[in-house]
Amino acid sequence: MIRIVIDQVSMDGTVQALGGATVANISDLAPISDYAVHAEEHTNHVAGRSGWQSRGMIASHDRQQTVWRLVERVAAWAAQEAEER
Repeated sequence: MIRIVIDQVSMDGTVQALGGATVANISDLAPISDYAVHAEEHTNHVAGRSGWQSRGMIASHDRQQTVWRLVERVAAWAAQEAEER
């Protein structure tokens, strides 16, 4: 399982959690895998946005790519979910 954590760290070292995601391979580690995703974003008063959570799937990901390609796909999916709220 992969965990993506999004924190805002201020200059004084204060940390505020903004959101994150967990990504679980559901394809028995096949070369082309599907992933179950759970993502959330906390309430953001600066942006005027309420918190949300969503579950979904990233299908047919080529595991020979860098992990950043999977993170990119998860981020794109999560951004779409956020826009729909």
